[in-house]
Parts: sequence; C-alpha cells; structure tokens
Amino acid sequence: MPTNEDGTVSERLQLFATTNNGFEIAEADLRFRGPGEVYGLAQSGFGNLRVASLLDYKMIKLARSEAATILQNDPMLLHHHVLRKKVEQKNSLTHFE
Repeated sequence: MPTNEDGTVSERLQLFATTNNGFEIAEADLRFRGPGEVYGLAQSGFGNLRVASLLDYKMIKLARSEAATILQNDPMLLHHHVLRKKVEQKNSLTHFE
C-alpha cells in the first residue's frame, strides 16, 4: 500500500470517497498530518501539543470551566505568567476590529 508523510494515500482517498462531511475530513487530516505549531510556522507535523477531538464535549466543557475559574480568580493573569504571555502574543497577531 503506498504511503507518504500525510498518511496512507488509500486511506485519504477512501475518506474522500465515503464522506462529504468537512468535520470528518478535517479530523482525519489532523490525525494524518498532525496539528503543526500553534504559535509557529509549521503547518503540519507532530510536536509536543496534544489535540483533543472537537467532538469531545466533556473535555471542552471541562476546559471552559477551568478557563472561567482562572479568569474569575485572576482576570489580568498576574499569577499565570505563561498564559498571559501567550494571550499577549496572540493579541499582537490578531486584530479585533
């Protein structure tokens, strides 16, 4: 079976032949190619970032709850230096007009 860096060719072709659901295609692409870098230039590959499924509602709910708790207790992120730096970095790259 032919393969390449993006997963097996036949698996990718089979997916396109059996679905037109963009979410399924995106999740499969993420499994095949990797998430790349969130704050970098690599658009694919497997780094140290673990990506949860967008359909993992339990984990998403837990993450939202944790984020809300952090922001309620430390709205300026004064005690969460790494998180504050990442938010500042993201805000400098994104325009909220």
